[in-house]
Amino acid sequence: TKIRQGTVSPDHCLLSHIVDFMFVFDKTGTLTKGVLKVMTLMPAENVEKYEFLKLAALAEFNSHHPIAKAVQDCALVNLSEEVTKTFPNAELTDYYEKAGKGISVNYKGKSLLAGKNSFISENIGKEIPLYGDEIGGTQVYAAYDGEYIGCLILTDTLKNEAREAISDLNKLGLSRVE
Repeated sequence: TKIRQGTVSPDHCLLSHIVDFMFVFDKTGTLTKGVLKVMTLMPAENVEKYEFLKLAALAEFNSHHPIAKAVQDCALVNLSEEVTKTFPNAELTDYYEKAGKGISVNYKGKSLLAGKNSFISENIGKEIPLYGDEIGGTQVYAAYDGEYIGCLILTDTLKNEAREAISDLNKLGLSRVE
């Protein structure tokens, strides 16, 4: 096998013996730039958009995860400085981050959650709206004081060479499998 410019080029003899094979991509940082941005705020009914963003940013305040950074950056851009300067001194206690699931923290003595749909539903004891792949992006759900407050949709930017690489794979007859 020859390796050139980060690609593997199998010898002709080896290639003739391969019947089926699969490429697996973890898109974040592989096909994308790995810099998430909040693209859409979807507050729950009767929840004001900027209050929802403030609460989501507070939930993510102590996390160093790329999702948390994107939510915090969105808050810094869209909320007043008067609001965001209070974040470091906010009444946040009992911070807990469950890897791959979500964040739980108390804010002003009430439960504040951010994470996957299942994490929020389990913690508040009721089903919440589920936004599927038709929305696209990464979905972060939030709840405060036992009530669902909304969903943020985050996206990443494709690397310049990703479209060409996927196009080349498609030309070889490879297709997307989910």
